[in-house]
Amino acid sequence: MAAEGTGGDEETGGTDLVAMLVAKLAEKDALLAAREAKLAERNARLAEKDARLAERDVELAEQSDRIDELTSERDRLRRAYEQLKEELLLVKRRLFVAKAERVDTTQLELEFAELSKRLDALAGAVPDEDDDEAARRKRKRKPKGRRNLAEAEAQA
Repeated sequence: MAAEGTGGDEETGGTDLVAMLVAKLAEKDALLAAREAKLAERNARLAEKDARLAERDVELAEQSDRIDELTSERDRLRRAYEQLKEELLLVKRRLFVAKAERVDTTQLELEFAELSKRLDALAGAVPDEDDDEAARRKRKRKPKGRRNLAEAEAQA
């Protein structure tokens, strides 16, 4: 009987151990299930972030393409602007040179006739040489050098 008691105790002790192991296993399964749920949630958030990142990459690529297009258009417009500036400068030069080279002979003849009349009028107003000599004599020469102080005291 004593053998039965020990065997019975072992049986109850074994069932208790099994029950305890099953309970611990259930706890571990619950923890594992919770961790898997968290992991699944994190994976879902990560997938969402990856999708947003992919969208941003697409937007960035589109913006980069647009920047390249605008840069090339700006460069093309600058070249066209510079060409137009040079062409305008050339046209201005041609116009100015053309105006400068164009001579209206009738206008020149009129100006020449007017200048001839003025010269003739001035030729009549010019005094003879005899009058010039008389005017020269009348003019007093400006003294040069030192004054004679004796004369200055005598006059005073």
